[in-house]
Amino acid sequence: MLRAVGRALRDTASAMSRLGLSLEGEAAVVDKVSRHRRMMAVNEVAPTAGNNSFVAPSAAVIGAVEVGDAASVWYNAVVRGDAGKVTIGKGSSIGHNAVVGNFGHSDADVVIGESVVVGPGAVVNAATLHDECAIGAGATVGAGAIVETHAVVADGATVPANAVVRKGEYWEGNPATMARQLSQAERAAIATSASSLHAATAAHHAEHDKTPAQREEEKLRAMTEAGVDAEPEPLY
Repeated sequence: MLRAVGRALRDTASAMSRLGLSLEGEAAVVDKVSRHRRMMAVNEVAPTAGNNSFVAPSAAVIGAVEVGDAASVWYNAVVRGDAGKVTIGKGSSIGHNAVVGNFGHSDADVVIGESVVVGPGAVVNAATLHDECAIGAGATVGAGAIVETHAVVADGATVPANAVVRKGEYWEGNPATMARQLSQAERAAIATSASSLHAATAAHHAEHDKTPAQREEEKLRAMTEAGVDAEPEPLY
């Protein structure tokens, strides 16, 4: 009985809202609720996230994906484990707008080791990235390719399918080839960069975990400290 009454009231309220919007015409304001989910199961296989990891609210981590401890998946990045498993190791970072997954290559897995940096807008397709390597912004790593420890793929470079970027090598170009050997300082900088990216997640964690009430309280406090009067209550 109560369920039927509740449904009737909800339908009535929806009808009144639609009527009000139609009467307002072009002045109507429609608030759309986002149905985006940062972690989504596919075929009953759900992704997992380790301790102290960070998945940005606008990221999409789908299917058989393991995000390791202290790893991060930044804004608008897409990690797809719907055709092959994706493993992201401890302390690794997937930059904003990056895409990681298996795109049309049977059921090959993607393996990303520890303290790996995948730059913004990079694409990693059914490849293997060993510990402490770096993929530059906008770079592409082709299916079956391997990037070994302390190797770097330059910004915008395209590593061909099944290529092997050896330890300590720096590859650039399209198709990418080895340009030079990395110095010891450059090799050490990869782990430092990964650590810095993890440290940066703390502030993002803190902000996204706040409740609406906490955000409103902070807003009012900031306005008071700035000597600005709080917004007046609407008259209607």
